[in-house]
Amino acid sequence: MIHRGIGPEAHTASLFPGESLIADRSGLAAAVWVEKMKSWRVTLLPGVLEAARNTAMLVISADVAEAVRHTLEGEYRPSEFPAQIASRGAEADWFVSPESAADFDG
Repeated sequence: MIHRGIGPEAHTASLFPGESLIADRSGLAAAVWVEKMKSWRVTLLPGVLEAARNTAMLVISADVAEAVRHTLEGEYRPSEFPAQIASRGAEADWFVSPESAADFDG
């Protein structure tokens, strides 16, 4: 079980859009410099996220409504919307506040 969230730009697990580590399916974890926050973070890599038997996405912020819509309804482009990694199948459960789902039709 992996518990994750989503940011306004559809980042998750400290994987931000355009991050080269989004293509890494062999590693377990890595340090990531997040320029926006001027800090290092440690992230699980996509192979680990995809190997989880279940993923719980907790979403409670109004500023992520568009990111939620792109993640769940948009074309699969994880380099642009990293939250799409291991979050759209039956193994993922979404817990979404009404504000976070404002742009979501499904």
